[in-house]
Amino acid sequence: MIGERLSGRKAGISVTVTVRERELLRDETLADPEYADRFRESHGRWVARFTASELDDMLGYVAEAANHTRQAKMRAELDALYERLEPLEQAAGPSGDEC
Repeated sequence: MIGERLSGRKAGISVTVTVRERELLRDETLADPEYADRFRESHGRWVARFTASELDDMLGYVAEAANHTRQAKMRAELDALYERLEPLEQAAGPSGDEC
């Protein structure tokens, strides 16, 4: 269905973040709060699944936050998160939303 989001279980890209990275997504970006809330703790890491489109959207918000913060440490953390997640989006390719 057009406009219907895939549930986290059906989304195609597995994303693992640290507690701090999840906090950055939730507290320092304008990304949909549902993205950060989708993560579930597993052995000290936070794991969620996203479509390629959702991951692209999230990365855009991370880049925007990094580009607009005045805090050098925050910029470095956001840049590092972007650089770590971007290869996941690229690996998904143009058909990354297919299940």
